[in-house]
Amino acid sequence: MTPSKTFLFPAAIFLTLAQAAIADADKNFENQASLYSDKIEALASKWPPKRLASMKQDAASPLSLVCVETPDEPLYIGIEQIAWIAAPLKTVAGIIDDIDSYEKIFTDYKDVRVLKRENSVWTTHWEQKIPLFFVPNIKYEMTYFVSEPVPTRKIYRYKLRSGGNLKFSDGIIVIESSGKNLTKYVGYDFFDAYWGIARVLGTDNIWEESVEGFAQTDLAIKLKAENPSQPDSWVVKESKKMVEEKVKFDCSKKIPAEAVFENK
Repeated sequence: MTPSKTFLFPAAIFLTLAQAAIADADKNFENQASLYSDKIEALASKWPPKRLASMKQDAASPLSLVCVETPDEPLYIGIEQIAWIAAPLKTVAGIIDDIDSYEKIFTDYKDVRVLKRENSVWTTHWEQKIPLFFVPNIKYEMTYFVSEPVPTRKIYRYKLRSGGNLKFSDGIIVIESSGKNLTKYVGYDFFDAYWGIARVLGTDNIWEESVEGFAQTDLAIKLKAENPSQPDSWVVKESKKMVEEKVKFDCSKKIPAEAVFENK
């Protein structure tokens, strides 16, 4: 999430951006290139990165999360997400493609939809609910670039198109068939925001909230694919429970961003 991912941008970070929205409500930015725009594009064309070559399925954890740091930018959030989904590639792709249904399984989103599809380029709208009556919901747009370089792999590359307090947001999700009923799901997301007075929450708290938000969306995709007969309400409940009980991460031990983009 994705999407941030949401699918791309973490729902759990609402308090941080709510405070930032108060401080910087007049900001609006569009189509800005970030530190990672070109790197993510290159990664998509030269998949997979070197660090994934030795990674095996971890049966003890439903989702692997690693925090990725940007030099000299302590609040430029980077997250590596890896999950093994017990479902065919086609099933997982169908859930990721159905952006208009994200709000049903991604917590704290009021409206997520595709505004325009032009072949492999999609323009999407996101509205994140802010549970404070004096702060408007956060709205932004993302552009997706979707490709299937081989029948066993599908790539979703995305970047911020426009959005108030978001400064930059770039990411990629790659799903690959690892057998008839097993799909490997890998995501990398990098984002920065005009944090404003939200900085008083502290760097550690902002990182933790961000990672937990991504974890919920990743697990929602996994659970929906593996349990097609279950209602969306069950997916939401179980994904939140798994984040609390089964997903472990330690953002005090970040890897450098250069490790993500190192190819064979």
